[in-house]
Amino acid sequence: MEIWRSHVLVCAGAGYVSSGCREVRDNLIQGVMEFGLQGEVKVIETGCIGSCDLGPIVVVYPEGVFYQKVKAEDVRVIAEEHLFKGRVVERLLYTEPTTTQIIPTFKEIDFFKLQEKIVLRNCGLIDPMNIEEYIAREGYEGLAQVLTRMTPQEVVEVVQHSGLRGRGGAGFPAGTKWRFTQQAQGFKAVFLATGAHRGLKLGIAGEKLKGVLDGVSFLRDVNLGKPVKVGERVAVIGGGNVAIDAARTALRLGAKDVQIFYRRQREDMPAADWEVAEAEKEGVKIHYLVAPAQMWGGNGGLVRRMECRRMVLSDFDPSGRKRPIAIAGSEFEVDVDTVIAAIGQFPDTECFRGNGFRFDSRGAFLVVPENLATGTPGVFAGVDNVRGPASAVEAIADGQKAARAIDKFLGGDGLLPNTYRERLKGIKVSYNEEAYAEEHPRISVPRIPLADRYHNFREVEVGYTTRLAVEEAKRCLHCYRQE
Repeated sequence: MEIWRSHVLVCAGAGYVSSGCREVRDNLIQGVMEFGLQGEVKVIETGCIGSCDLGPIVVVYPEGVFYQKVKAEDVRVIAEEHLFKGRVVERLLYTEPTTTQIIPTFKEIDFFKLQEKIVLRNCGLIDPMNIEEYIAREGYEGLAQVLTRMTPQEVVEVVQHSGLRGRGGAGFPAGTKWRFTQQAQGFKAVFLATGAHRGLKLGIAGEKLKGVLDGVSFLRDVNLGKPVKVGERVAVIGGGNVAIDAARTALRLGAKDVQIFYRRQREDMPAADWEVAEAEKEGVKIHYLVAPAQMWGGNGGLVRRMECRRMVLSDFDPSGRKRPIAIAGSEFEVDVDTVIAAIGQFPDTECFRGNGFRFDSRGAFLVVPENLATGTPGVFAGVDNVRGPASAVEAIADGQKAARAIDKFLGGDGLLPNTYRERLKGIKVSYNEEAYAEEHPRISVPRIPLADRYHNFREVEVGYTTRLAVEEAKRCLHCYRQE
């Protein structure tokens, strides 16, 4: 294992990439070479350190000196003063906001010093791209222990005791999921709700060019902290929530010109009205009655231009919306660096093929609508992998329907007692219901200012205050009282 006098970490989480960390990294490497330090100092691009609003961040080990909001032009000063001469650059250090005290090291900052790193405890100590360094720091010892000394039950118990949770599925405890899976070998019924995680293709020439992405994969990679790069000019195809989310995310990753192209009119967009409005406030341009026809690439196979056609609405299609038809001779071109297709999702059910299941043309399970039973006895399916992308309410409804059906399948009566409803019916409200019997508009959720939304992934909606939450709750229709 190579020995280095200093490791210089440059955080490359998604928020930091959008704020210019890659340019900082490149300038650091150049500065190390300029001062002849390439045999002593190693620059490492690392995963998310955990405070995107302070980025780009540079941490110098072994001291742990923490530089914040580093610009590309600051890097030579760090290389000369700190790495070459051994003098800390004070103006780039973290300042405690309430006391204005300068805090020089990573571990002295309140946000970090109360954290205990477990999975990322080697961050800053080894080169994450060097497997030998990982093994030298006890890498794979856990796997070796599982494979050679532990029973399956012991493994499940350790994971349960750890409290680990998945990033998806509402943070469902991993240990509980593993225990369910272990016990499922003896289950007589199974409900499949594996989601719709594959993006639909546009089906046009040039779709395989570099820089052409699908919306679902794009958003998943960003949320998992993978390095995702977009150009200055981003085109998003589609009109649903995924399209809007992709456009707003592209802005946060540093895109300067983000445009959405939608083949119908504003009132036909499946996206939530408030989210469309927020996207437009943030600078996203939306073109209606426009659809892509083909794309062309430039050097290196990167997408560079997109031809679009203007549309006119014709008769109604099965979705209840008017069918868009291209207008002859209406073609025009748009310069692009990245194209994100967000025209729909479908389930990935390849692993279920050949097991007695039946599927429709999208790959979704074919089930009996009344009880969600598949063609395989004891196996039920619902939600996105039957309906396609659905809402949380539809997911809850399918879960209840499946629970009743499975109970009947196992010999029960299929009835779900609603004890919670009975408790609600006994609650007396503490406000004048008659005053709220008439329609009241929903209270808008407070949001951070537009200026604070760029080059970071700060949560836009800050939530209700207690007073606003109580006032909004008074709009409840008390549906539980209805028989």
